[in-house]
Amino acid sequence: MKSPYLTHAACLLVSILLTAFSPACYAEVGPWIDAEIPSYAAQDSLSGRLTISVSDAMEALVQAWADNFMRQYPDLQIVTISDRSHAGHTRLLAQEADLMATSRRMTPTEVGNWLLEFGEKPIAVPVAHHPQ
Repeated sequence: MKSPYLTHAACLLVSILLTAFSPACYAEVGPWIDAEIPSYAAQDSLSGRLTISVSDAMEALVQAWADNFMRQYPDLQIVTISDRSHAGHTRLLAQEADLMATSRRMTPTEVGNWLLEFGEKPIAVPVAHHPQ
């Protein structure tokens, strides 16, 4: 059984972005966090499986995050699937992945497809920014 935190995260699509673009470039899909989402509070235990579609550029970073998180929560399994950046979106729509980690922002077409499928915009969470 998945933790409610993992299920909530999967439903909301937390797209992790590592980008060299200015913040204005991804304003249409973030970065904003819904005020209704509670802040993360460390749990005594988490269990379940979380699948992350990872672009080649993000693979090492996301795997390090996953390894550290699984050390903290040994009953949690985080599976990373290495994909090209455009394949992650396809996996999300097919519900073959819970999260997508990509080095680029989602295209307007991808945002539109997500909106049609789930009735809300995806949430992007930029994790780094390289100033021009």
